[in-house]
Amino acid sequence: MNFSTDSLRGLLGSNGLASPNRWLIHLPNISGKTKISGGSPGSYSTNDLNVLATNVRLPGKVLRTIERPMGSISTKVGVGIEMGEANFSFYLTHDYMVRKYFQDWMDCIIADSPPYEVGFFDSYKADITVKQLDKKGADVYESRLKDCYPTNIAEIELNNQAQQAALELTVTIAFKDYIAS
Repeated sequence: MNFSTDSLRGLLGSNGLASPNRWLIHLPNISGKTKISGGSPGSYSTNDLNVLATNVRLPGKVLRTIERPMGSISTKVGVGIEMGEANFSFYLTHDYMVRKYFQDWMDCIIADSPPYEVGFFDSYKADITVKQLDKKGADVYESRLKDCYPTNIAEIELNNQAQQAALELTVTIAFKDYIAS
């Protein structure tokens, strides 16, 4: 088949190509959870957290395979799937709201001091939704990450070199599965 610009234009239609800068996330409200050491997390506006988000990657799936010999020929066959992790980046405000939110969530998973007791999975997991938007702001693709929890709050580098740069924080989120729609 020969390439045709008319075919490409027809395929793209009025919507055009997906834009990587039109998205939003819905983070869970953690105020109802309990910290392992006692107390409860602070109250955070998840809408404000969404506004501060600078980068997110839609999750992927990796198909695990094994070699299955059939006579003199080997064939790869699927045996399961592996979920990766999701990374989210956020601007940091002077009150470090994003850092405090994820630290509070982690404190619901494991105590912040010895003997570092661990909570029950069902008490700290939550779903996160990532939506791809079109040029008009309508949802075109949604990925709901199921049973999420933060596994890493990246270090924050402070230095004298970048005086006008905004601080960013990257958080790694583990999840059990995702549902795409």
